[in-house]
Amino acid sequence: VILTGADLSGKDLTGTILARADLSYSNLTETNLSYSILIRTSLHGANLAGSDLSNSDLTGANLDDANLTDTILTDAILDCNNHDVCN
Repeated sequence: VILTGADLSGKDLTGTILARADLSYSNLTETNLSYSILIRTSLHGANLAGSDLSNSDLTGANLDDANLTDTILTDAILDCNNHDVCN
């Protein structure tokens, strides 16, 4: 699924399966993605400020240059070998 630059701000996408999707440079501000499957999803340069990614699987996701200000990552599965988000 290619959604590069999509405006999904404020949407409730709880439990969505977006594995291998391209959400690069998308606006996901205050979007609810809790319990979602985002395995190997590109979120490069995406704005995730204030979003809820709790309990989501982000294994292998590309979070390079993503805005994670105030993003909720409680119990999310993260690939900490590739990103600074875990620090």
